Amino acid sequence: MGKPPYPPYQGEEKPHPNPLLGKERGNANTNPPNPFIKGGNAVFALKIFLRYNMSIIFKHKFMPKKLVFPQKLAKYLEKAGVKHNVLEHKTVYTAYDAAATMSKKLNEIVKSLLVIADKDYYLVLLPADHNLDFKKLAQFVGKATGKKIKVVKIPGEEVMKKLLKVKAGAMSAFGGLHKLPVVMEKKLAKMKKAVFASGSFNHSVEMAVKDFIKLENAMLGNFGIKKKVALVKK
Repeated sequence: MGKPPYPPYQGEEKPHPNPLLGKERGNANTNPPNPFIKGGNAVFALKIFLRYNMSIIFKHKFMPKKLVFPQKLAKYLEKAGVKHNVLEHKTVYTAYDAAATMSKKLNEIVKSLLVIADKDYYLVLLPADHNLDFKKLAQFVGKATGKKIKVVKIPGEEVMKKLLKVKAGAMSAFGGLHKLPVVMEKKLAKMKKAVFASGSFNHSVEMAVKDFIKLENAMLGNFGIKKKVALVKK
């Protein structure tokens, strides 16, 4: 909402910008009574004051703020010279919501998970309609690194914030930017394009999967389990 319909000025009343409000008080060319002038309507002024200030409070406290596209990622992609599209959308917190918001198929959205395999961290990427098989991932990582992996788990939110430098709940698919190895489900490699998490609730990155694999030097393996999901368009 803009400024209140009139400022608290002294002296004669000036024409009201909305003649309809003036008509309600018997004069189409004057403001409602100003409480700061003798005979003004203090109750009317209080209503205007509360309406104006409550709208500001509601907007800043309860409306979700849109985030800007992460500048570090923008520079990272620009330096790599990789072709991509930045997709701006309303605030989303899950890959499922992202698919519904952008009218994409679930398997076109890449779900990003930060996992820890024993003591090492990895960014694991899956189609949004797949779940992670931790046992298969442990076997794959062990074979790829030559290590015997005992435990694979998802760390706490504070660890994610510290490693990825993103807001709580946000995720990024670009491991190279965070010095993390990327492990990708092989089924994604069969797709021409996909939508990747940027670390912002309001932006995603669409690019060719082959370009992403090359950029991130992603390791490809089979560790995803297809799940049955009914996508509802928003």
